[in-house]
Amino acid sequence: MSFYNKRDEWVVGERLLGFDGSRTEFTLQRTPVPGSVAIVVGGLRQIEGPSRRVGDYTISGKTITFFDAHPKNTVAQADYAVLSR
Repeated sequence: MSFYNKRDEWVVGERLLGFDGSRTEFTLQRTPVPGSVAIVVGGLRQIEGPSRRVGDYTISGKTITFFDAHPKNTVAQADYAVLSR
């Protein structure tokens, strides 16, 4: 189920920086609309889920927490909707 609409503004290609092989928590610049986040890490789409068995990360507000750390210099980006002002 999606909670965004045509009036929402989109952030496209926000880089997630600071992968170091142990870090798992990253903060988005803006708060996304629930259900609108798409994350790509190393060219692979990540899946939001409540545990490692069914997903790659969780999100709470602006904070993304990956279940596994990614290698140093991993390239990742996020696309998401934010509420229009």
